Parts: sequence; C-alpha cells; structure tokens
Amino acid sequence: MSILWYFLFPLVFLNFNFKKASIREQIVRYVFGFVYAFIAFYLVNVDRSLSFVLSNLKWIAIFQLIFTVVAGLEMRGNTLVTRHGYKMKWPAIVFTALFLGSVFYSSMPQIYGGTKKLYNMAGVKESNEQSPSINTENIIIIPPETAYYQMQTLIGSLPNPSLYEIGQLSLTQTKEGAYYVAPIDIDSSFRAFLNKELPGIAYVSAERLEDAKLIEIPHSYGESLVLDHNIYRKLREYKPSSILMNADVELDDDLTPYYVGTYGSYKYGRKGLVPEGVVLYNLKTGEIKEYPKDQVPTWVDQIYTTEIAEQYNIYYGKYKNGFLNSIIGKKDVQIPTYWNSGVELPGLSIESNQVVPVVGSDGQMYFFTDHTNTNADSTTMTGYTLMNTRTGETIYYKTPSLLNGQGAMNSIEKLLGAEKANWATAQPILYNIYGIDTWIVPVINKTDGSFVKLGLVTAKSRYSIVADNKLDLLEAFKKAIADGTVNNGADVKVGNDLELQEVTVEGKLVRINQSVEDGSSVFYLKLDTVPDKIFMVNKNVDADVVLARDGDTVKIKYIDMEQQEIIPVIEFTLSI
Repeated sequence: MSILWYFLFPLVFLNFNFKKASIREQIVRYVFGFVYAFIAFYLVNVDRSLSFVLSNLKWIAIFQLIFTVVAGLEMRGNTLVTRHGYKMKWPAIVFTALFLGSVFYSSMPQIYGGTKKLYNMAGVKESNEQSPSINTENIIIIPPETAYYQMQTLIGSLPNPSLYEIGQLSLTQTKEGAYYVAPIDIDSSFRAFLNKELPGIAYVSAERLEDAKLIEIPHSYGESLVLDHNIYRKLREYKPSSILMNADVELDDDLTPYYVGTYGSYKYGRKGLVPEGVVLYNLKTGEIKEYPKDQVPTWVDQIYTTEIAEQYNIYYGKYKNGFLNSIIGKKDVQIPTYWNSGVELPGLSIESNQVVPVVGSDGQMYFFTDHTNTNADSTTMTGYTLMNTRTGETIYYKTPSLLNGQGAMNSIEKLLGAEKANWATAQPILYNIYGIDTWIVPVINKTDGSFVKLGLVTAKSRYSIVADNKLDLLEAFKKAIADGTVNNGADVKVGNDLELQEVTVEGKLVRINQSVEDGSSVFYLKLDTVPDKIFMVNKNVDADVVLARDGDTVKIKYIDMEQQEIIPVIEFTLSI
C-alpha cells in the first residue's frame, strides 16, 4: 500500500486547471512531484501520513506559485507580459493560503501562543528532596570515549578489518550490569553498496574496566547498510505512517542483540513526540515483531529515546512562561547542559551530548541531565532531571547553587597538574553517594580515549579527589566523610548523615582468597571475630596481605556502613 504514495503524492504538483494546462506541462510537474516523493519517502524515509502532507504543503504551494507565474508569462518582443486571458489572481490567493496554513501547522503550538502546552506535555514533577541513594555497583565509570577505544580493538579480529567501523554507542542494562553496545558497521556508503551483511555486535561494561567482547552474529539489516538493507527502511515497512525515532541495539537477558526502534506520533503539528510502541529486530533469527507501548518486553530499556528526552528537557526548561519569555524575559528559564570532553575520536558516534543514560537506585534505566541558567559559562546548576526510559516519568530535583557538571570537570582538571596536557575529563554524572550529591568524572587520554583515572567532586562542598579506580576512590571518599575532610575549606558544609565511623578489629583469618579486578590484586577475607562480614583488601593497602594465610592473626581498619555486603579495608596489619 505504501508504494502508492510514490505515485499519488505527485498529483498535488499538477496544474488543477486541466483544460488550459498542456500535457507537456503536466508531465514536467508530475516528474518534479515524483522526484520529491522519492527523496522524501525513500531516501529520507519519512512517514507516509496526512501530517507529513500538511507540513509539506508550504513547499508544494511555493512550487505551484512559481509554475503558475512562469506559465502565465510570455515574451512579446523584448517585453515579458502576462498571457492574454491568463488569470493568476485566484491561484495566487489559493496557494498563498495553503502556504500560510502549512506554516501555521508546522509551527504549532508556538504560533498561536500555546507553547506552554509543550511544557505541560513533558509532565515533569518537581522535588526538593535528594534523589535516592545509588548502589555504588551501578555507578557508570566508563565514558563513551573509553568504550569506543576498547571496542576498536575488536575490529582487527574480523575478516577484512579495513571494511568495518564501530557504529553508534548506546547503553543497555542486563543481568550482568550496564553495557555499552554498538553494531559493527560498514565504514562508508560506497562500500555498503557492495555488502549486504554485517558481522556482529560489540559490547563492553560501563561499570567496570574490562575488555570489550564481540558477538559474532551476521545480520542483514543495519544503519550503515543501504537501500532495502537499511534498518530504518525495514522498520518503515512495519510502521509506514508512524514517526520512527532512534533505532539502537540492546541486549536481552540472554545477551541476544536486538535493534529496538521506537515509533510514535506528534501531539501538536510536527512537534511534541509521543512514543506509542517499539519494533524489535532479532539479529540472531531475523525475526521482526511490533509491540504496543504497554506490551513491550521487560528487558527493553529504551521506549522513550534520547530524542524525546532532549525535547522534553527543553520544553520543561524553556517554556514554563511561554515562547516569548524564553527569548526576551527569560523568567524561570533554564537550559539542559551539553557535554563535550574535548577529545575528538574519529568515528565515535554517541546517542546524545545532552542526556546521559544511567542506572537508578531501583535498577531501572534513566536519562540524566543537569540544568543551568542561560549563561553559557555558568558552573552552578538549578537542578537536574531523571527520566525513566520505559515509562517517561520525569522528576526534576532542585539543587540551586550546587556545582554543575562543567564545574565538576573544571575541579578535576585542576588536580591533574601537568598531565592536563595529555589527559581530559569526560561525561560527568551526578549521583547520591552515601547521602551526598556527588559528581563522578572519568579522566581519559586525549589521544585515544583510554581510561586513566576516576575523579569525584561533591556538588555542595566542592571537595574533589582523583584515584586510579572506583574502589580506591570510594574508600577515600568514605574516609573523607568520616574524618570531616570533605568539608575542608568549604563555605557550604555537607553532613555525615550516615554517621560513618572508622572501626578497628583484630582476629584470626577463617578464609582468604585472591582475585584480580581492574588489573589489581584484591584479597577477600573473613575473620572469626566478625563472622557476618566479608572484607576486601587491595594489595596497595599493605603488601603483607600477600603473605597472609588461613589461621593468621590480623588487625584491620574499615569504614563501618550498614547493609554493605563486602567492606573495603583501609588499613591492614599482619601479626607474624
């Protein structure tokens, strides 16, 4: 049925005065219309809908006006005059009216002063409370630049590696944690004409520093493939009249990769995206299924896409008091922050520079972004939003005068010293860690994006530290909270609401085991005097831990925290 659009849409380009129009003129007009339809429906792959027609009437009206004027003029000697008996007044009035009507439709709701409707449709709830405290296991420490660097190492293992590149990165949540995932794409459109298959999917942890993995699974549809093998054209077959949004790769609970394409519609003219469901393409079986919004499988993370999250954050931040106020008065106007590490890696493609996917305290995925005032150089925020990527529920947490992401990056850069010439900060994310609003800021190599260190900055007291890994960083942070260092030199203090305290215990080793994590040796041990706790000792704490054996007497110091299953040790002494 959708093929008819290619042949029916050009009819609106014809001269409707069929008696006076010549066959030659009508053929030329129809060819123009067909080319327009081909570009729109095939190359651009837009929706085949009344909404598209109404929004494009302005271009058709301009075309008709030009042809009407050209057809109504002729040369008499050296003078260009209107043809005898040719009337242009009424066609000009009609097509001008169509043009204005189409502009009105495309500019809804701003054009009639209804911009506040966009603000309301975002449905953002405001809160003066902190967001729930995060499980530190779910903290995202790997920025997209590092994930891309790690995935690049997989290309060399493929046949004809020069043919491929890493596609757009997205974040997916699995039973094993959060992973960056990206398709292995063809590196140019020209080469894509000669290839109709892609080799697989790359993925790497976003929570731990580890090697990237490759899922070798040849598939016939992808974003880099052309013509009918393009994933968006394949999805269009299933939803011809809907708006297609981001199509990202996600992993299900068995690590089977799918393309997840959200479809929906506009609420006002061609503005205000509303998701209505998803289309899933199973890369393993080639099966494609469509699911309404309320029946989407539970493993799918993103029903609301980064595109929707960006728009809703803008609607909420700018249009509370209308369109004109967002330009002139700017009362209560706040803008989402756009992130950029300043590290340009050729080929790196991410979903958004404005919203960042994170795992919340409930284990679900959210889009995070902080808001600041309209001053581009501001280093304080007005608040931040968390949008549930499945339900769209969004909460704006008010944090006036707290340090924003750019300010956090600046704070960490000051700690880098001379290495600032070689290293850069990337993708700051705000978490509630131990009851304190805290920025986690990765530090990466400017040359290739590889992970170097991890930074932490408290948004209120602006205490900042850098460590080699997440374990050392969090232990140093807990110690700073316990001894009050977190407030040194701060105008605004943060409280030790969890009442963290240093505890020293002595006992005999009941069990000790060694493991390697993030390239460092880590020892797990149990003491007879504290049988309900498991302690973790990094070799950097004390080298004697390597010599410890079951039955040895040891003394350890740690920061006591309730409901913590594994407790890192900050001091270790072996009695020999």
